[in-house]
Amino acid sequence: MAISWVIIAILIFLIFVFFKFKDVKHRMFTIFLILVVLFFYASFVSVVDSDNINLGSADGIMQAGKIYFSWLGSALKNIVSITSNVVKMDWSSNVTAGG
Repeated sequence: MAISWVIIAILIFLIFVFFKFKDVKHRMFTIFLILVVLFFYASFVSVVDSDNINLGSADGIMQAGKIYFSWLGSALKNIVSITSNVVKMDWSSNVTAGG
């Protein structure tokens, strides 16, 4: 588990260095990219740990990928559903009768 944190730290450092040389105005994009990488890593580790998947074999890696992308697809569908429900809501002011 410690080696995975080292890999993530190296990736974050490389992303930061790459965008630091470009321009200062890319700082927000760099922060966003780091947060996305951390989200994908944390969610992948969470899914793999909850299903007790062995990443030491090819079958385990395939199973982890299938479960993770299924989970990610479900999460995105839920976000779309919630967003569409929010858009459909009546956001006009709440006026009571006789008020």
